[in-house]
Amino acid sequence: MSLLTACFGGATPVPAPGTNVVQGSGGGRATLLESGQVLVVSACESRAVFLRKSRRIETLAARMADRLRQEAVFVLAFPSDSFLVEGPIRSEKKGRKRA
Repeated sequence: MSLLTACFGGATPVPAPGTNVVQGSGGGRATLLESGQVLVVSACESRAVFLRKSRRIETLAARMADRLRQEAVFVLAFPSDSFLVEGPIRSEKKGRKRA
């Protein structure tokens, strides 16, 4: 939160449980609820401001994935600038790639 505040003047965490509908091997459907997820909303005044800060945000996303033991963190930005940081979960900080 502090990095987003430093980059963009603030950030707001919002609970965002994920709901997924999956089809089983027997053809039936099941709804899976992933609780405990959080969406963090932060905004900037222009695309140029975001691009100046994007490397810091990418580093933050990779750290979040490591600390929360997530395989990926998605950063939704301006349409052409959104990105997914993914990689194997490991104790070292290396090995993350930008998809």
